[in-house]
Amino acid sequence: MSKPPKRKYVSIEVAQKLKALEDLKNGIPVTTIAQVLGVSAKTVNSWEKNREKFQDWEKVFTGNLPTKVKRLKKPENYKVDQATWIWYKERKSAGLPLDSSTIRTQARWFWNTLGGSPGFDASAGWLARWKIRHGLQPCSSTTSSNPSSKKAPDDDHLQESTQVFKEILEGIIATENLSPHQIFNCDKISFNYKQLPKNALSQLNDSSFKVHWERMTVMACSNASGSFKLPLMIIGNAKDPIPLRGIRHIPVSYKSQRTSSLTSNIFLQWFKEEFEPLVKFYLIQAGLPMKAVLTMNDCGGHTNNLESDFIRVEALEEDFAGVRQPLGHGCLQELKMRYRRKLMAHVVGHFNTGAVLLEAVDNVTLREVVFWMRDSWRELASSTIVKCWEKLWPGISKCPGVIGDLSKYTENVDCDDKKFHEVYVNEVDLVKDQFLFALQKVNDEIEIADVDQWLNPNLHLSEDECLSDNDIVVLVNDQEAEKNNPQPELPEVTLPEAMSSLDKVIRHCEKGNSYRPDHVAVLREIQEAMKLKEKQSIQPISQNRPNFENSGGSDLIQSYLAAFHES
Repeated sequence: MSKPPKRKYVSIEVAQKLKALEDLKNGIPVTTIAQVLGVSAKTVNSWEKNREKFQDWEKVFTGNLPTKVKRLKKPENYKVDQATWIWYKERKSAGLPLDSSTIRTQARWFWNTLGGSPGFDASAGWLARWKIRHGLQPCSSTTSSNPSSKKAPDDDHLQESTQVFKEILEGIIATENLSPHQIFNCDKISFNYKQLPKNALSQLNDSSFKVHWERMTVMACSNASGSFKLPLMIIGNAKDPIPLRGIRHIPVSYKSQRTSSLTSNIFLQWFKEEFEPLVKFYLIQAGLPMKAVLTMNDCGGHTNNLESDFIRVEALEEDFAGVRQPLGHGCLQELKMRYRRKLMAHVVGHFNTGAVLLEAVDNVTLREVVFWMRDSWRELASSTIVKCWEKLWPGISKCPGVIGDLSKYTENVDCDDKKFHEVYVNEVDLVKDQFLFALQKVNDEIEIADVDQWLNPNLHLSEDECLSDNDIVVLVNDQEAEKNNPQPELPEVTLPEAMSSLDKVIRHCEKGNSYRPDHVAVLREIQEAMKLKEKQSIQPISQNRPNFENSGGSDLIQSYLAAFHES
């Protein structure tokens, strides 16, 4: 009796396996996936059993999955690989020239600092493999983020990719019957919040003014209609900033990370503890169906392990995120511009009272920064956000409840509004002239063009805003420590459970002699606050746009009110 022919061995790339796991998650049968890939159902099931390992592998490549890789294997000298990649992205964002020799030299420095396998010399072969791992062209000897250096085929690829995502978005909107109020986008920007125009402080030899550690990362999130802007998330390096102590409701979501970077853990915490409950609150208040979509850039694998009962996450590939992401089309640039106008006014105000330039800038604390950022985000018009979505959603301005194109408003603006706008522009110009005067006291070579360039920034980092080599070492070591020593997830404590436990604590303290009456009084105050919170409930309203003014609710909702409705 002849044996059945053996199945031909098929080698599947890891990227294809990840796609198969995504298809499984979306409900496609195992047999269908196996048939398409030419493997057995048992093989596909083995991938499912090792889903976590695949996800960990995906994180290594920070959203740029390499091709032709068929085994789950970290690169040798993994920390050097990651540090070099972070360094490369920072310099690329700043538009700095990068060539193969520079990258290899930097990799050797990271190897000397971080350690690794003996004999590492960042050879040409290592560089070629490193480029493949991170989705770069292996044959290119130089790389640059200068737009003028891009070739036409790259532009065609960008347009094609944008069109693909546009079609995906249109399909989601049509299938789920979603409105612009239910489509969200988040994007981030890193910058130095004390940075002045170029060369402003170049003639100062004052080592006490450390501009580097004033870097922060700001993440903005809004729906496509601009009707619901979540509080900004600001990431600084201080765990418990003294300037923010005593503020009852901080008007932003403040997080800390040693290098002020957005990590996967920070993003996951924000998604679960802030984005989900606030969006749910908004949908209830607006009388909308309980479903939404979040579009975002998946740099760093931030969308791994994101699951929600009513929110669908659509991740954008890093190579095309600048074209696709709506908030990156101008909203973040305007946010940064508005912030710098407030910093400029602050410097001028202090300078006019006799302070020197260095003192004026050094007096800027995180307290001023979070409120200036809050105000800048609040001032950003809904029509500006809508306009940023038009490339992906051409008919968005005609959707019900959406403010139309900004150009239509400016064409029909009242005379009084025009006068107000002219006064505002004149005030900005006056402050700008005073600002230039203050800068020229330090460096007389600074011109008004330098100030204008500073006030109209692009989204690229400047060189002094990039992470230093030592910061990157800290970041890589921290990421490795987080992975090797994950924090256990504590079970959520419900309000009834907390009230029951607190009642036991109060009864224990009242009977004991080791506790002062004022200790018990504080516990009683907390108990009363819990009872009040228990009575509060969120009542849905039938209006198209939410009314948050009279809402009760949790501290999270109160923080939202502080961000957008309190002075």
